[in-house]
Amino acid sequence: MSTRRTGAGQRVGGDHPALHWVSVAGTIAVAMSSFAISFTALLEVAVWQHLPERLRFMTALEVDLPIVVTGAMQIVFKHREQAFPLWVTRVFGWIVTAASAGANFWVTAAASGLVTPEDWIGACFHGFAPVSVYVCTELLGHLITRPKGHATEKRRIALEHKALTAQVRALTRQLRAAQTEAS
Repeated sequence: MSTRRTGAGQRVGGDHPALHWVSVAGTIAVAMSSFAISFTALLEVAVWQHLPERLRFMTALEVDLPIVVTGAMQIVFKHREQAFPLWVTRVFGWIVTAASAGANFWVTAAASGLVTPEDWIGACFHGFAPVSVYVCTELLGHLITRPKGHATEKRRIALEHKALTAQVRALTRQLRAAQTEAS
């Protein structure tokens, strides 16, 4: 019977650097692709607004950029423990996300006529893109920032370690002194 380890019991911890970077890269990739999909739909909305061609990108920026900005701002306000601006950015972020999702859905609906199930699925996925941007931005912010109290906990552990080390050294000196007296 073999006693060699198979590795079946090994697990990757949640703080493993590789897992962290894969999560960061994946979240950024999803957010960027969703932003690009939503951006193209909002360029079509700018046509509906009868904007000059040179300004059409502004509609996409005014709707989709706040999704990313409010997601990032929430992390700042939460870290600062500022409840009112956190509440405002969260509500505004979801309002802008819903507006962008609706516009994306209707751009696909207008182009396809929503005749087939595929048209409906395409419109729904197009509408989902801004939600993906908003959620990915917020998740990325939480992923790349330390939880509040992390430094305090580290400091507390370091102080406990220092105190225990001092106690061990004192006990070691007492033991050596007792051994010297006994000999």
